[in-house]
Parts: sequence; C-alpha cells; structure tokens
Amino acid sequence: EDASAAFLEKQVKAEQQVKELLLKAEKELADAKIANLKDGINKEKAIEEQRWKDELAGLKKQLLDKKTLSADEIALNDDINKTIEEKEKAHNKVITDLNTAGELQKQMDKALIDQANAKTDEERWTAETELAKAQHDQELEDAQGNAAKIAQAERNLSDKLVKIKTEELDKRKAISDAVF
Repeated sequence: EDASAAFLEKQVKAEQQVKELLLKAEKELADAKIANLKDGINKEKAIEEQRWKDELAGLKKQLLDKKTLSADEIALNDDINKTIEEKEKAHNKVITDLNTAGELQKQMDKALIDQANAKTDEERWTAETELAKAQHDQELEDAQGNAAKIAQAERNLSDKLVKIKTEELDKRKAISDAVF
C-alpha cells in the first residue's frame, strides 16, 4: 500500500509537471505568434502581390489583341477589363488592410512597451489609455462596418477609459487624504 501510494504521488507530480510544461509551451507559442505577426503581415503582402501579378497576367492574356474586332470580341474585352478593375480594387483593399493591421500592431506594441516601462502612476495610466485606444482601433478595423460590433468597441473603450480615470481619481484622493 505504501509503495502504491508513493507511486500514485509520483504519478500526480509527473502529470502536474507535464501540465505546467504544456502551459509554458502554449505561452511561448503565443508569444512567438505575436513576435512573428509582423513577419506574417509581410509574408501575406508578398503572397497577395504575387497572386495578383499572376491573376492579372492571366486576365491580360485573355484580352483579344487583333486589329479588327467584332462586336462580341469588343464586349468580351470590356468584360475582362471590368473584371480586372474589380479585382484590382479587391487587391488594393487587401493590401490596405494588411498595412493597417501592421500599423495597429505597431501602436499596440508601443502601448504595451510603454505600459511595461512605466515608472510612475501617470505614465502607467497614459500607457493604459494608449493601449485601450489601440485596441479600440483594432476592434473598429475588425468590425468592418458592423454597427453592433462598432457599438461594442465604443462601449469597451468607454469602459476602459472610465476604469483608468476612476483608478487615477482614487489614487489622487488617497494621496490627498494622506496629506490632509
């Protein structure tokens, strides 16, 4: 019985260590994903540029390039040109979205670094405010015009700013009470 109890105890400890290592590994992976987000955005841009270049070349090959075109051939060329214009707009939107995501990521990184490096309460509150605004910008970008999501993003920003202000006022009141 003693041996069995000792074995079970060691088994529980081993399982706990495995769980801790898994949690640590998940955290490392999450950190790596955040660190590689910039690389991911750059790779996505390159992939999108190459995809668009290939698609554009294929569409331009479909254009009929003869001296005299019939009415059907002219209509076909017009349709292909319209398709090119529509797909170019979609391509430009994807590139713009990727650029915006990169800028928002830079804002969030800066806010997080400022928050981590804050030495005074004022610096911390300023950094938290910047982070809340950066997260708000990201939520607005993700909302893509959805009114309910935009309203939720506005509500989240308002709640965070109120929380920060309340904390600031409480701290200032505690200091003034101590001085008084």
